[in-house]
Amino acid sequence: MAYESMISVEYVVYDSIDSHIWVIEGKQFLPVGGISIYQFDDDVLASIVISLFCDRRLLFAGDEPLTAGDRRGWWGDNTLDGNDLIGSRLWTLARHKMLGDKTKAEAEEILKEALQWMLDDGVAEQIFITISQPLRDTLLFEILIKKPGDDKLGKYYFAWKITGNIIGA
Repeated sequence: MAYESMISVEYVVYDSIDSHIWVIEGKQFLPVGGISIYQFDDDVLASIVISLFCDRRLLFAGDEPLTAGDRRGWWGDNTLDGNDLIGSRLWTLARHKMLGDKTKAEAEEILKEALQWMLDDGVAEQIFITISQPLRDTLLFEILIKKPGDDKLGKYYFAWKITGNIIGA
C-alpha cells in the first residue's frame, strides 16, 4: 500500500503551502514531502520530522520490507552504531492493508525507537506519544516533548494515511 505522511499546518507558514490540505478531526494537515525543514522555527520540530519521516534502513533479517530487496534508508546506517540510525521504520507499516490495534501498537514502538536518540542525547527529558485512529486508513500522532529545564511541554501533531497500492507490492 502507498501512504502519505502529514504534518499539522500550524507549524508551516501559510503562504508557503502549495499542496492539498487534509482535514482530520478538525485539524489541518499537509504532506510532509512538500515542506522544507528550513521553514520551521523550532529545532525540535525539525528533529522530529527527520526522525519520523525519513526512511530508516532495514538492517535485520526479521524486518519485513514492502517488496523483495526494498531495504530503503540511508546507506550510511550500515556503518553506524545501532543507536545512531537515521529516520524511522514507519514506511514499513504500508505493508498492512488495514490499520488496527496491532498496527497502532507497532507504530508506537516505531515512533519510540525513532525518537529515542532525543532522550539519549539530552535534547528531550521526557517524550509522550499518543496514537489514535480517527479513520480506518489514518493514524494521528500526538507527540509531547519536555525539554530539559523547560516546565512546559512542546506539542506536535502528525498524521499517517494509507493512500493506495504500491506497484509490485
